[in-house]
Amino acid sequence: MDSRNGQNGGYPPEGWQQPQGGYYYQPCRSEQKNAFATAAMILGIISLCSLITIYLALPIGALSILFVILSRRRGSRMATQALIGLSTSLTSMIISGFILITSAIFFIQAINPENRDSINLLFESSYGYDFNEYMQNYLDKIEQTYGKDASDSIGRLFGIE
Repeated sequence: MDSRNGQNGGYPPEGWQQPQGGYYYQPCRSEQKNAFATAAMILGIISLCSLITIYLALPIGALSILFVILSRRRGSRMATQALIGLSTSLTSMIISGFILITSAIFFIQAINPENRDSINLLFESSYGYDFNEYMQNYLDKIEQTYGKDASDSIGRLFGIE
């Protein structure tokens, strides 16, 4: 009988001998699944996509880095998925941090009365009206929504009465 296709009752063909030396064929092991590495990759991609919101990229990126650390096993290489998660989350956190720092610097400069002329010029060239008019419209909307107290507090912060 022929041993192909399960014939011959699953036994090797006649005349087949076991290899000498006791070595047997052992199938290769595939890389074990690492749930933390997969979670790190997914959160890193989400962090990169959430750069639109700026604020969500930081906590999601930090969580992704935490999962990268948890996925690391002693004596083994870092999984490819963990590396992807690490690179995407670091990229999004760096970009988000840069945007937040730039915004904070602009906010501090906008509060400073010495810089008001250059900010007014910037707003007028961009929007057609100066920063004071922009803030007055903004304060009017806040007053309509939240009341006079909130409007007065924000107005004092920017030096607008």
